[in-house]
Amino acid sequence: MSSDTNAVFVEGSNCWRVSTAARFGWLIDAEEYFTAIRSSIGKAEREILILGWDIDSRTRLIRDPDHPDYPSPLAETLESLVRQKPALRVHVLSWDFSVIYLLERELLPSRSFGWQNRERLHFELDGEHPVGASQHQKIVVIDGVLAFSGGIDLTKARWDTRRHAAGDERRKDPEGRSYRPFHDVQAIVSGPAAADLRELVNERWTNATGEPLPELDEDESGTWPDDVSVRGKDVDTAIARTWIQPDKDRDIHEVLQLYLDTIKSARQYIYIENQYFTSPEITAALEARLRDESPPEIAVVMPGETSGWLEQATMDVLRNEAFDRLRRADSQGKLRIISPVFDELGDTAINVHAKIMVTDGLIVRIGSANLSQRSMGLDTECDILVHDDDCAGQLAADLLAEHMGADFSDVAEALAGDGLFATIDRFNGGPLSSPAASS
Repeated sequence: MSSDTNAVFVEGSNCWRVSTAARFGWLIDAEEYFTAIRSSIGKAEREILILGWDIDSRTRLIRDPDHPDYPSPLAETLESLVRQKPALRVHVLSWDFSVIYLLERELLPSRSFGWQNRERLHFELDGEHPVGASQHQKIVVIDGVLAFSGGIDLTKARWDTRRHAAGDERRKDPEGRSYRPFHDVQAIVSGPAAADLRELVNERWTNATGEPLPELDEDESGTWPDDVSVRGKDVDTAIARTWIQPDKDRDIHEVLQLYLDTIKSARQYIYIENQYFTSPEITAALEARLRDESPPEIAVVMPGETSGWLEQATMDVLRNEAFDRLRRADSQGKLRIISPVFDELGDTAINVHAKIMVTDGLIVRIGSANLSQRSMGLDTECDILVHDDDCAGQLAADLLAEHMGADFSDVAEALAGDGLFATIDRFNGGPLSSPAASS
């Protein structure tokens, strides 16, 4: 592990665990993620673990009718796999949600996941958190050797392609209702980092049910999904959490501290995508950097507006106040606040749900935590950070290429050579095309 990594990732201070991802990659938008999940669970032999803010039993993992596994509804698919594989166990843990979300959720989820094989198929609701909090982590671990973590729940109104095409008939919820284009990112890791995430899931399961997960023997079998690029090998990886225990024995604020430390360490640029921006601590940290003698370029990609009248009346107001503070601090023109739009969508804005940050083309952050007060100090969160210059530059270029309708390799070359703002200025408004994936 490099000395630079040790300077940024500090166990017990700004992260829970520092280890290695034997392989690391990412899935941009839920078509990629859901397809990868279907491939990986199909290879599982011993264990499938799923954590979520919301998990819908009806979620169709495959939307292409020509795919051999179409449509693969989640609960039915898991039950079928357990029937086929006598050693396979499944544990699903979803947030025991607040009544204010009742109209947005699948009714009676425990009944919807009412599997017949109760010995190897387990579904539980987790309400072990402070009043007003939520369980916001989105993690899937397979056979203890492969894990996904990030912003995407296995639920309705999440699936979309990187094309975000207007009128895509596949972008409908289980009730047949269309929803606006949706953008998000999920990390994938194997090796020790995946084992760390299994340990985290075990803590959550034990905390919610009083019983730990069954022990899992070490196994090097491969479950890396088909058609998912490996972006880095043997890369330094940190896991940061927010976890406020109900009994208040320990309050974990690693997510916030690692944000503050990473923002402070940036020298060239900070690229952020997030659903919300209301955290006063993050605002103050970026404000301080903008007032530096030589500040980094800071680009913040956000949805044009949040979903629903309640969020628009609360979160959008707080977001605008935070952005006003940053604009006043930006005397050197180092701040860009951006909302992705495609001309063919007209007035329909893309719902940016991602929670990522790339700094200096060196550090990648993909997580569940919004830049909000809730995610920094109330809701249960999990962010993965990777220190690797190849990975960081690739992710930033991959995301920018999608948003600007440009070729991935062209954007990656410009970002490495010319910097963040020059790349945005060069490619913004280009013809829409699919960014090329790197291998």
